[in-house]
Amino acid sequence: EQGTQETQGEQETQGSESNAEPTEEPTEEPSEEPIRTSITKVEDLMKFAEEAQNGIYEGKTDAVVSLDADLDLTGKTWVPIAGKLTENGFSCFSGTFYGNNHVISGLDLSYNQQQQYTGFFGALWNAKVYDLTVKGSFEATESDGSFRGSLGSIAGFADSSVISNCVSEVSFNNNGKILAGMIGMVGNVYNTLVEYCENKGEFTFTNDMGSSYIGGIVGYADDHSEIKYCANTAPMTLLATNSGAIAGSITGQSKIDNCYATGKLTVLGTASQNNVSGMVGTIYTGTTISNSYFAGEFDLSKYGVQLTSEKPAYMRLGGIAGQIGKSSDTELAEPQFANDYYTETENVFACGRDTEARAGVSAKPAADMKTKKFYDEITEKGGNYRYEEGSTPLLPKLTHKVSFVITPENMTDIVVTVDGQEAANPIALENGKHTFTVTAKNCDPFSGEFTVSANPETHTQTVAMTYRQPSSSSGSSKPSYSVTAPGTTENGSVTVSPKNATKGSTVTVTVKPDDGYQLDKLTVADAKGNTISVTDKGNGKYTFTMPASKVTITSTFVKIAEQPTEKTFVDVAKSDWFA
Repeated sequence: EQGTQETQGEQETQGSESNAEPTEEPTEEPSEEPIRTSITKVEDLMKFAEEAQNGIYEGKTDAVVSLDADLDLTGKTWVPIAGKLTENGFSCFSGTFYGNNHVISGLDLSYNQQQQYTGFFGALWNAKVYDLTVKGSFEATESDGSFRGSLGSIAGFADSSVISNCVSEVSFNNNGKILAGMIGMVGNVYNTLVEYCENKGEFTFTNDMGSSYIGGIVGYADDHSEIKYCANTAPMTLLATNSGAIAGSITGQSKIDNCYATGKLTVLGTASQNNVSGMVGTIYTGTTISNSYFAGEFDLSKYGVQLTSEKPAYMRLGGIAGQIGKSSDTELAEPQFANDYYTETENVFACGRDTEARAGVSAKPAADMKTKKFYDEITEKGGNYRYEEGSTPLLPKLTHKVSFVITPENMTDIVVTVDGQEAANPIALENGKHTFTVTAKNCDPFSGEFTVSANPETHTQTVAMTYRQPSSSSGSSKPSYSVTAPGTTENGSVTVSPKNATKGSTVTVTVKPDDGYQLDKLTVADAKGNTISVTDKGNGKYTFTMPASKVTITSTFVKIAEQPTEKTFVDVAKSDWFA
């Protein structure tokens, strides 16, 4: 009989202050029966959205909603989750929504121009939204400027909330219509954290929209909001009052940190019409942009600006900020820039009206931002990125600590392997799907797969092993011998599987150098110090046949840029021949 696997964990709760105006003041006291909602089909989702529109989830910070399947909304008229105007304000969703890395596709936001707060979520208050991908479009159909609210592919409005690890593949197109409002992955945020989010949907706004704020991630950020570890990789064509590849505008001591944009930015209009940049359209005093970069192309071929020598070439266009505005709080300092970069473009300075370099901001050729040198520069000064050859610096992977609980409790010689690598317990794993195998003495091996997300229920994996009673006959079992590996060493790690083996069995050695290093020498020796033949299986894996003694493994690593002692090798027996 095979073993069994179970996923379990405890839920998180949240509550905080807010300054929006929902229908009623939300209570922080949990209800007697906290709402638990599982969504597995389109009908479940539509029912949840309707209930949220009617205020059922408002103030219910202990409510938990879990999206447990990919859903296709093609052909469905989408009514946002909350955001409905009422006599006293508007309805909000206040619980925790776990997307569990599932995808909502076919989302059509074009039907909702008459709702002030619209998107997949209309309005969030004291809410958390995790691990959600949405795909679809917004195509403007009205031309009378009737939409003057907050529109977002993830959420139209968010106050005192967290939006984490969400992806938008929703395209926005005003189709030449006159619209106004706050538009982005999230339209309008107050005292809200937006992190590890990515926009992949193209933005096309080709008409003077009056008072508008358009950003690839957030349209308008206020009241100590934070946008960090976010990326916009889509092209944008913009003619709007305040528009940027990351945010349309930030104010109220809000911050942008460790964000980047790489899509082409086509600027329309004239200098008297719009503030636009590769990061933020309008940035106000008291705000901060740090450790961020724009590596896309500035297409200014349609930008109707007359260049003169009497004033800055582009008065309202900048690499990082189009315009610096003054906050109502006159005591706030000028915006702070630190370790920020943008694509070097003729006559484009860090901020509109600049005539020389600005402290904390540097212009770089686009090709240079795909080099290891640039990665080293931005990380050494405080940025947190991953290096991948041929790419601009990438966001770090989001991880969660996962524990394995192996039963029965008296199991010995337990080895847990995750994605082909022997794993510590607990172990930090990236969001997404993983495979695993558990072995234990006198047990059948058990293999399976699981998905890691922000949902605490995925952070504990319980595996019930099937125990095999060992033979009671004397001398019938083979002795096993230990295999000792250095584990984590200087500049790399070496692990083995299994850690105990019988004579003649195959042992696998996995070598993982740190970034910038390579294996110099790997030695496998028996109890008498004799070298054991090792076979290179590729991809950092080596095997050997277990002798009738304990085995010790040693290793050394060298920098890739340095010359190894002779050549990178593993010790082999003189009798070994290779074709």
